[in-house]
Amino acid sequence: RVNASGEVKAFRAENLRPAGELIFEPGDKASIHGLKTEAGQHLNGSMCEVLRYLHDVSRYEVKVGNEIKALKGENLRACPD
Repeated sequence: RVNASGEVKAFRAENLRPAGELIFEPGDKASIHGLKTEAGQHLNGSMCEVLRYLHDVSRYEVKVGNEIKALKGENLRACPD
């Protein structure tokens, strides 16, 4: 429940995202950037397809080649259609 202007409202988890995060929809194409770990750096610059948003971990499930990864929205850049 969120208190906005003295009014108590209930929101479903799927309607809440971290402030300022880009919103991707299933099927959107994106490029991966900003991964800093050794395991993730090789993915920087790769294209991916957004599969869904994982609310419990605040990440997007994306398909990169034949692999499925869970990435933060800040590590994805929208690609024009």
